[in-house]
Amino acid sequence: MELEIPRLEVDLAECRAMLSVETEALRVLEKTFAASDAALVAEIATHKRDKQKLEKQVEALEKSKTQSYREIGKALADNRVEPLNQPDALTAVLAQRERIAGQEARVAASREKSGQEKRVDVWTSWVLLLIFAVLIFGGTWLILRAG
Repeated sequence: MELEIPRLEVDLAECRAMLSVETEALRVLEKTFAASDAALVAEIATHKRDKQKLEKQVEALEKSKTQSYREIGKALADNRVEPLNQPDALTAVLAQRERIAGQEARVAASREKSGQEKRVDVWTSWVLLLIFAVLIFGGTWLILRAG
């Protein structure tokens, strides 16, 4: 047994040396991996930003395309030209324009009428309404308190 202990100690020292070498190799690999991972994360972030920029550009192009179609449709309607692919569209557009013009005229008339009313009369009405409300609530409160 005593002869075995020195051999085991030698084996243990060899294992410790191998473990130290392997541990150092692992540290180097971990540092290399961390640097590589950080570079890849930065590259992914760059690509995401580029993708978002491209998506915004595509969206802007799509909006400009629909805007030009609207402008063409507006020009056709202004000149009372029916589109070949939607002959009923002109009638619908003109009817919608008439409804909008009617609403705008009613709003303008209402604003004009509101501007002509006397501000003193409006404020007097609000004050009288407030006094009436206070009297009702005060009277109800006194009746409930007395009862």
